[in-house]
Formats: sequence, C-alpha cells, structure tokens
Amino acid sequence: MTGTGKRGTIVVDHGDHGASVVLDETVALGVAAQIDGKDLAQDGQTRFSDGDRVVITSENVLDSVLSRLDDPERRRLIDALKNKDRCRELMAARYPDFFYRRLPLADLPGLILPGKGRFVVKPNRGYFATAIKIVTGDSDLSAIRREIEEEVHRNAAVFADTVLSDADVIVEEFIDGEEYAVDMFFDAAGEPVIVNIYHHPIPENPDYLHALYYTSKPVFDRLLGPLTDWFREINRALGAKGFPIHGEFKLGDKGLVPIELNPLRFGGDGLVDLAYHAFGLNPYIAFVTDQAPDWGAIWQGREDKIYTWMMGYVGTEVDVASHRPNMGEFQSLFSNILSDTLLNYEAHLGFSVVYSEETDIDTVNRLVNTDFKQFFLGSRAFTEGALTKLYRCGVRAHFAAGEWIWREGDHGDYMLLVIDGTLDVLNETAGLDPILLDSVGSQSVVGEFSVMDGKPRSAGVRAGADGCTAMKISGKAFRKLLREAPGLFEDLYWQQQTRIRKMNKRLGELEAELATLKGR
Repeated sequence: MTGTGKRGTIVVDHGDHGASVVLDETVALGVAAQIDGKDLAQDGQTRFSDGDRVVITSENVLDSVLSRLDDPERRRLIDALKNKDRCRELMAARYPDFFYRRLPLADLPGLILPGKGRFVVKPNRGYFATAIKIVTGDSDLSAIRREIEEEVHRNAAVFADTVLSDADVIVEEFIDGEEYAVDMFFDAAGEPVIVNIYHHPIPENPDYLHALYYTSKPVFDRLLGPLTDWFREINRALGAKGFPIHGEFKLGDKGLVPIELNPLRFGGDGLVDLAYHAFGLNPYIAFVTDQAPDWGAIWQGREDKIYTWMMGYVGTEVDVASHRPNMGEFQSLFSNILSDTLLNYEAHLGFSVVYSEETDIDTVNRLVNTDFKQFFLGSRAFTEGALTKLYRCGVRAHFAAGEWIWREGDHGDYMLLVIDGTLDVLNETAGLDPILLDSVGSQSVVGEFSVMDGKPRSAGVRAGADGCTAMKISGKAFRKLLREAPGLFEDLYWQQQTRIRKMNKRLGELEAELATLKGR
C-alpha cells in the first residue's frame, strides 16, 4: 500500500487526547484517512510519498511516520525543526546576537555562562516542556544535569528517542516577552497559511505551565501580519511545501523570537479543536485541501469574544488512586462552555479540556492562575454541599460490629450514609459463606439502588469489625433531594464507578482463585 495521494492522512495517538471533533469531521467527510499510530508501527506496508499530505496529532507517532516516509525533502525539514541545534542554525542570520550552545549533557557542569542574565537549558530533542530548566551563571549545573537526566528517564516510556533524548542539550539565552503559539502550514506554493494564533499567558505556578491558551481579535490584529511575514522569510531557507507546523514564540524587545517549531502537526491535546469551536474552522481540512481562512470575515461579529482552551491539570501532589476530579466545580469557572472533553486523569497530566467563550480578559487572567488541587476529592467523597444536604435528610443510627443491616434480596426504601466506622457489602449465594465485595467507610453511601429503582437489595450489608455510625435516609427524602439538587448525581456516579471497578477487580481475583482450585 502506498500513501493516500491528494487525500490526506492523519496519524493519531489516541493516548494524547480525548475526542476530537476536527479529526472526526475530517475523516467522516472523506478528506483524510485516519491511521492509529500503534497500528502504523506494526504495519510493514504503508508508505508515504512526496505527494501525500500527512499530519500527526502527537509527537509520539512522529517516529513511526518518519520510518515510512519516502520523501527525503520532508525528512530533512522534520530533522531541521526537531533538532533544536539545526533549527537555531537556520535562524542565525535573523538573530545574529542570540546566544546558544549545543553540548553533551555530561559536559553541562563545566559550561561557563556569559554575563548575569538567565538562560534556558533543554534537551536538543524535547517535547511539552519536558526537562526544561531556567538557570543563571550562579546555578549548580551539576544538579541541573541530574534533574534533566531524571526527568527524561521518567518520560522514556512515553516518548521515543527521536522526540525526547538527553544525549545533548541546548543552552540558549532566556527570551523575555509575551508567549504566543501558532498553527500554520505551508501550502503547495510554499506560502504560509495561518489556521490559528494563541496567546499563552504564563501561570504563577510553573507546574501548570500549559494550563490555558486563548485567541481573540486583538491577538490576530497584533500578530497575523508579523507571523505571516516571519514564516515567509524563514521558508526561503526551509523550502517547505504542504507542511504543517505548530510554533511557539516570544514577542518582546527583539520582536518575534521562536521558542520551538514542531513539525508535521498542529496544537496537541485538543488545542487544534479550538478553531472549530470558536469559528467552525477545521485546520485539518484547510491543510489537506490547501485552503486559507478569510480572517477578516471570520472575526466580523466576534470582535469582543475571547476563545479559550483550558486543561484541568491533575493537581500537584494529588493521589489519583484515591482521588477523583470534581468536574462540576471545575466547569463552574467558565462563563460559556462551548465544548469539553475528558482525559484519563490516572495516566494524563490533565483530567479535562474545556473550550469556552469569554468576554472579559480579567476572567481569562483569573483562569490562568487556577489552583487545580481544589478540584479533587476522595474517590468516594461527596462535595461539601451535597454531604451537608444528605446529612440533614437522615436520622443517626448505630450498628454493632457484625450486625446485619439487610440481606441480599430484602426489600427496603432507605439508604445509609456512613459517618464513622465501616460497612461490609457481601454477596450471598445459597449454600456458600458470604463473599466480601467491598468495605465502605466515611462519606460513602449504600442502598441507593433500591431507593431509586424499587428492586430488592442487590447485596447484603453488615457493620464492619468496629461497628458503624450512619445516617439513615428514607427513599422519599433522597428522591426529593435528587430533584432539588441534580448535581448530586455526579457524586453518586463517582461512588458507583469506584465501587464497580473495585468489585470487578475482586471478581477477577475470585475467578483466579477458583481456577487454581480446579487445577489442583
């Protein structure tokens, strides 16, 4: 099989982000084929030629594309941009006084930095701010070397060597100014086409560096012309055609200075979708079909709008094994949510991406400095407001250790909110000893299924080894509370999700034990 010719190909890393409307639309309309990066890595036949329009959704799949790219010119372009040393060499004529050095990481402790300014140390091949350090002439460069080694090795399972490596580092002067990002491509004639521009305000907490990007008419008024001119000039050296780039820049006293240029892709983690939610513009379709947006027409009627992409980070020091995000509280930050998507918070830096429309820059500035720890609760916990409402609905009751509260198959129109101690949830199969499915503690509820569907109890419940104090809540009171506080459903969902996953794990263990017994 050869490439897809005039029809494009999008190579997808499904671990990078949740749902993407621009990806789905592009494929559904037949404008581009979609190939999973994992499938491509196993596929020995697919090749891409110089006539194929190829775009990737994440750096993670770049290596697989490179190994199947029968286009020396495009391979040269990718290497020129991904290799930060070569990229700086391309920029040398435009920025003759810009300080940078490439050296083996092992030689970093012996480097003498000039002057008293700040410098950036980063892997020559890097991604998503991984192992980037800000230093001065007084910094302990031996310690910085160890930090870079540790951070790169922690991420080695996620990124290929072509994407992230600590073999060499770049040391370059720190660029002052406001940070911006751009999604663009060079068309078939080599002309730059801008498909979105973002302001990237830097949060006070560096752990949440990529929390928010936004676009607005003032952003475009300021940068559409300068960015177009910048890419047109740099393409005299690059000679790129049919080639997408996600670029990041600083704008300051020295004008536009590139931080990095990421080849063959647009903004990751769903950033590319902001153009669709804001303007109905699909950057993938624009790239494959070589169409330039009419930005003058697009911004008409949107002059006062600010369109944001915000990632809800997993808060620093949050234990995701025992805590879960409070989606409702997070979404309450925004004025007008255009769309959202969920991320696997146990494996990703974030738990959600929200696309919103704002009209007040002060709101955007407040969003930038969000402390994400406040949006995580214990996996079985209720929000404070919901817990208070439940508590007020019930009557306190105490159960002695080992006391059965109900049996599997009983009818009952009440539920329990645990205040202190534990309740054991047990499967009761005729002729067998009860099997412990779960043990629930403070702020957990049991019995909510029967008060919602009227069916018999699905499992038996008895007090744990130390007894239990709980609030006994009637079905009538609970159903009334759900009508008055629908947000309670989210808390109940998380409790049930945690319990079901735990029970499934327990059932798997029991099946393994049974298989072992049968094999004896």
